[in-house]
Amino acid sequence: MKTQKLKLVLSGVGLSAALLTSGCFLDPSSNGIPNTPKPPIVPPSLPNCLPFSGAVKSFDLVLDNSESNAYIEVFNSEGKSIFASHVNQREPFRILNSGTKTFDRILDVFINGSYYTSIIVNGTQPLGPGYVNGDLKIVAAQNLKGSPICNITSTIDYITVCKPCDGKVKSLTLQYLGGESSATVKITDKSGSVLLTQQGISWGSMVSLTGAEKGGTLGTTIKLYLDGQLVQSIHTSCSIPLFSGMKFGDFELVRASSRNNGIICDLP
Repeated sequence: MKTQKLKLVLSGVGLSAALLTSGCFLDPSSNGIPNTPKPPIVPPSLPNCLPFSGAVKSFDLVLDNSESNAYIEVFNSEGKSIFASHVNQREPFRILNSGTKTFDRILDVFINGSYYTSIIVNGTQPLGPGYVNGDLKIVAAQNLKGSPICNITSTIDYITVCKPCDGKVKSLTLQYLGGESSATVKITDKSGSVLLTQQGISWGSMVSLTGAEKGGTLGTTIKLYLDGQLVQSIHTSCSIPLFSGMKFGDFELVRASSRNNGIICDLP
């Protein structure tokens, strides 16, 4: 028996509608003969992940805000910089643990030279995809064996997790609220060694400082100067209560972290 070819003439909407409602489509390679739909492409499954167990080798962060080309620097609990680079909005960047154990205690994050937040990395808080700390979000993480860590289910905003100052202050950010323009700020340790000099200060300017003494702390006392005049000595030993929101002359403490407890709470 001879096979007769079926010739289809595409004339108007009628045929198209009939083909759509019948669940068929025209494959250009089929000479006009309708075929059944192809199944959708299913992406390959991701590697098996493991629940957070307290030990992290690395994690990838993104800065989820309108900031472009922000300069981000991350310090470990000893005050050593472990990451420093310009990062674009929502561009992942990796924090890598070069040791054989989990990160030590706390990481301090600075954005554009100002202290932003601390991340607890000693295993006492979940760390993995889904972690949120202000505008910082973790999108991937690996355990010490290199296996991916599963998404954490907690919806806590970790920037709100704060504790009293303990183990000396590691980092702080002061905001100038005085009337001087183009002033100079100097901060020294208790012996007078200069820790920071910042010029061009005016109302609203931020001054950030991270510790360089043992354990990455600021020691027991720092001295704050404005245009060469001592404003106040600030106890950074944690022996005297210290809270964000405290005022020192025309300066207000807006953020701070301590060695053992991370982010310091606001004034009660």
